[in-house]
Amino acid sequence: MAATNSHHDADAPSEEQALPEVVWLTPEEGRAVFDEDARSFLGISGDEFIRRLDAGEYDAIEEDETGRQIVRLLMSVSLARPIPDGG
Repeated sequence: MAATNSHHDADAPSEEQALPEVVWLTPEEGRAVFDEDARSFLGISGDEFIRRLDAGEYDAIEEDETGRQIVRLLMSVSLARPIPDGG
């Protein structure tokens, strides 16, 4: 016997609110996007951002526009430095 689900999910996107297309990036493309964002947001290369991150320069982030740009880059740092398998 087959069952149908008559429940309507009010939070589901409608046709007008369709989600954007997913774009898969190669590792090289990911690093290029991250580098472009770092240059655009902070005027430094992606490599320089990661160097400063590793040195602890972004441990305390101000709640200002620069701080918001740093947070945006932190959220995408895996584009430039993928998370290793297993952890």
